[in-house]
Amino acid sequence: MVIAFAGPYRNEIPNRATVVLTIDTSLSMGADDVAPTRLDAAKNAARDFLDDVPASIDVALLSFDEFPVKQVAPTNNRSAVRAAVDALELGPFTATGDAIAASVQIVVDTGRPTRDALGDPTAIIVLLSDGEPTTGRPTDDAIADAVAADVAITTVALGTPFGEVEIEDPDFPGSFYSQPVPVNEATLENVALATGGEFFSTDSFTDLAAVYRDIGTALGEEPVRRDVDDWFVGFALLAAVATATLSLFWFQRLP
Repeated sequence: MVIAFAGPYRNEIPNRATVVLTIDTSLSMGADDVAPTRLDAAKNAARDFLDDVPASIDVALLSFDEFPVKQVAPTNNRSAVRAAVDALELGPFTATGDAIAASVQIVVDTGRPTRDALGDPTAIIVLLSDGEPTTGRPTDDAIADAVAADVAITTVALGTPFGEVEIEDPDFPGSFYSQPVPVNEATLENVALATGGEFFSTDSFTDLAAVYRDIGTALGEEPVRRDVDDWFVGFALLAAVATATLSLFWFQRLP
């Protein structure tokens, strides 16, 4: 009873949310128009996001170039996601449509609702790319999957119109040439608008980190204080009944 009078409580997370970080690892993400490169800026921002994201958010990581790869399923193990971010490497082609479909499936597989009682999202895909699909299913088909599952996709176009990468000439091994890789904002903006997400365009790590941070803050919920004094009151009452019963047996006062 003394403990109950002290007002014990515990912190509970009312609703667990899910964020799928979907990061383009195609060769064009090696362009250095965003320092140090587009991909390195994306990785640094993802690390900062993991440092600050509220505990109520489970984070998944999916990378994509020629194919989408689920690196980590939704988890609150930040170290596991960070290690997967660190290991991301560049690959050929950009399968944006396939990546969207795979990201939507990750959300669906959690079995959780994608919106709360007020209609606000409790699951979101954050798609970061320089925006030029080169292979795989059409993005419009993948958008239809997201709309059907009621999953919002926030997109971030990372890069400038002046990005370039060095490509090895297949006809002359060891010889390289510069390939322009301008950012394509139109595709990513269309994905965001069609799915009810937000669209951002940036050419700096600082702005990208701010976008990630704002997403985590908006989606995460702070723990709610739940009083647990009734547990101790109930235990005290049970103890009192047990004490009275045992005392009757001990003093042999039962008929």
